[in-house]
Amino acid sequence: MISAQPASSPRVSVVMTVFNGERHLREAIFSIQAQTLIDFEAIIVDDGSTDGSRKIIDEFVAQDERFICVAGPSIGSAGAARNVGLEMAKGRFISFLDADDIFSPSLLQKLADRAEAHDADVVLTGFSSLDDETGEIRRQRWGLRSDRLPAAQPFAPREAGKFLFYGVNPAAWSKLFRTEFVRERGLRFQSLRRSNDTFFTYAAIALASKISMVDESLITYRTGNALSLQGSIDKTPTEFAEALRALQETVRLAGLLDDLDEPLASLAVRVGVGALQRANTYNSVEATHRALVEGVFPLYGVLDRAPEAFAVPSLAEQVKQVMSGTAGDWLMRERRSAQSQAKRATDEVAKFREELATRHQHHRGLAGLEPSIDTTSRDSSADRPDVSIVVPIYNAERWLDEALSSALAQTGVDLEVICVDDGSTDSSREVVNSYATADDRVRVVVQENAGQAAARNAGAAHARGRYIAYLDSDDYYRSDAFGALVSTADRDNLDVLMFDGRSFRDEGVADDTWSRYADYYGRRVSFSAIDSGLAVMADMRRAGAYRVSPCLYIARRDFIASEGLSFRQGMVHEDDLYTFQLLMRARRVCHTASPIYARRVRPDSTMTTENAQGRSALGYLTAYAGMLRELSSVELASSVRAQVVGIVDNTFAAFLRNYRATAAPGEVDRLMAAVDMDAVGLAVFEAVKRTERKLK
Repeated sequence: MISAQPASSPRVSVVMTVFNGERHLREAIFSIQAQTLIDFEAIIVDDGSTDGSRKIIDEFVAQDERFICVAGPSIGSAGAARNVGLEMAKGRFISFLDADDIFSPSLLQKLADRAEAHDADVVLTGFSSLDDETGEIRRQRWGLRSDRLPAAQPFAPREAGKFLFYGVNPAAWSKLFRTEFVRERGLRFQSLRRSNDTFFTYAAIALASKISMVDESLITYRTGNALSLQGSIDKTPTEFAEALRALQETVRLAGLLDDLDEPLASLAVRVGVGALQRANTYNSVEATHRALVEGVFPLYGVLDRAPEAFAVPSLAEQVKQVMSGTAGDWLMRERRSAQSQAKRATDEVAKFREELATRHQHHRGLAGLEPSIDTTSRDSSADRPDVSIVVPIYNAERWLDEALSSALAQTGVDLEVICVDDGSTDSSREVVNSYATADDRVRVVVQENAGQAAARNAGAAHARGRYIAYLDSDDYYRSDAFGALVSTADRDNLDVLMFDGRSFRDEGVADDTWSRYADYYGRRVSFSAIDSGLAVMADMRRAGAYRVSPCLYIARRDFIASEGLSFRQGMVHEDDLYTFQLLMRARRVCHTASPIYARRVRPDSTMTTENAQGRSALGYLTAYAGMLRELSSVELASSVRAQVVGIVDNTFAAFLRNYRATAAPGEVDRLMAAVDMDAVGLAVFEAVKRTERKLK
């Protein structure tokens, strides 16, 4: 049993409410258990579940003393269930998590540290959304509009002016609250089916003395979950009005109406019109429209305000539209607006494609290759950057903005981004050139098409950073994590620091393909002890968590250079050999269970079309031979031998699967021509020949 909690009060209390959440519950609870802050208690309120939720909860409670399970009121309100946990909480701070969402491993640590450093009553953070149907993950910038809030932290509510509530979403789970403040102010969740966060969260923000924020995406919020209460808006369409009435009364009793008049008015319009836009039936539209016209808008005094009195002028126009007709008028106006927006979007896409075609023709008309852009000369005297992020690129114009912006958004770290254009024939080079022109941290290398391995090697050859990382051009980073990664690697003198990823699904990916990769890049076990690469590799393989992608770690560049490591060119699955060699030689390796990397699963990528033209068979065979050579130079300890040899054997098995699927009998000689014919190569050749004879 895990016992990480001291006898005194824990630092943070996490309250999770559960009602029939077995589908996602284990992942959600594990995200609490995996926190880097270990001094917490987790109060799980089972609110009358009739599925297997209680069994899952009991498993965690039995093996971790920090978890307890209590019964909720079972009245269909997450707010009422949260109040049960709120009353029991012993922590200095309190956090909330829904049973289908996921905490980043560092969330509690970062938010509690910020709360203590700033003596804040409330700490805000951002979140990403996870589409439950498609697996797509996206950072939701509206979750925390930090650009609309005071830059100086902490700040008092009045210092945010009319943007106070506009910059913050109502979800309680993206905030940390000081428990004593919550109880002193008598704050509780309303017993509503929906909208129960609205009153609690905005009342806390209005009444707080100091507010701070961690401007990162530290929570993954699941959307499209048919079982969640968010899918039942039309059953209780006007609960938002109850929340807004209670909020205004609380602010009035606190004597803060004058101070917060403008932000409250903007909030009333934003929440009210949002509810009207989400209403899906005529009856719910009519009820919501009536609640605004007859109740909320007059109560908050929004009818005669000038546009500049709102957080954004468009709110005044929304008030005018609601008040200028009936619910039916609103519904028809929204339908026409949606149709108009769809047409504009179609026209814009067509125009964009036309511009791309024009640029592409211009590009093809240029003689030869453009010169490589290398901005080293811009700042040749500067110290080495902390990290060099190498991005191999081949015809990736669709995804480059997302990839490069996620790399350049990393804070607390000095980095360079090396874009290697591997002979693209689309507009990729123009995209990266525009980034290089606008940002000195971007460097561009151009080469004839030679494959991903060659592009990665070219980027590594130009790298100046103390650490090197790889980002595929169709992926992106999910969070601002490199500052923490470098800090950890420096502190612990690591050769390699590994992290996790999360997959998201592009249109056109078959269900069977998606099922293989949906959870593949997120390890469910943390390997936080510093050990040799051999030991970590063996532990990961033993736990079914060994992953070869070089995009899932940063490595010390001096160590890579001293070992002469590079990607084997001219092959696919070069990751298998490179990562194996890297870990075989690394002396200090660690892993953080943070899903930093977003891996795109698309129908035309190397990993989803691995059998094309027999390339995978040759790639796995080459990797297998290279692994055997690596093993021949070391004496494996008994504690790791079986697992490391198992990785090598699995690579040979992957070769056989692909060879059987793609190669005609007698093609062994052709395949082996690409494998070095030293003693190891000859042994591989004989093994393959024996296997082929058995297949006949």
